[in-house]
Amino acid sequence: MEQADIERRVMKKILAGDHPSLAVLRAQYDIARVDGRDFSGSGFFTHYSVPAAAPRVSPPRLQLSDLHLELAGSEYGAGVILFIDQGVLETLEVYMWAEEWPAEPDITAVYYLHETPHADGRGYDLTPSRERDLSAMARGLRA
Repeated sequence: MEQADIERRVMKKILAGDHPSLAVLRAQYDIARVDGRDFSGSGFFTHYSVPAAAPRVSPPRLQLSDLHLELAGSEYGAGVILFIDQGVLETLEVYMWAEEWPAEPDITAVYYLHETPHADGRGYDLTPSRERDLSAMARGLRA
């Protein structure tokens, strides 16, 4: 199964960054195969298969979810989650919060979300940024 343009664009951005685990995930992506795609009505899931000999990342189970898409005609845009299981790429989820997935999605902006803590120490806001917060992301990854 071939990848759609939106999947390629999202994967390029979510795997970007100068961290050893991201480099391993990019290498996996280069040799991965799309096993299937499911539509949920509010987005889609793309399932990947990575050869058994591919290098692994640690921890073996994690999610990258700091990417946001702005879509033409959408009030809230779309979230992105990349699921890694057993140290390899497993599933890309792209979803909308309160809208149906468009037949022809038109991405108008792609950016990272930074966690900005509240002054009182309770919770945080998500702040858009062109640059990924590698220090925050690295807390969940090991080189």
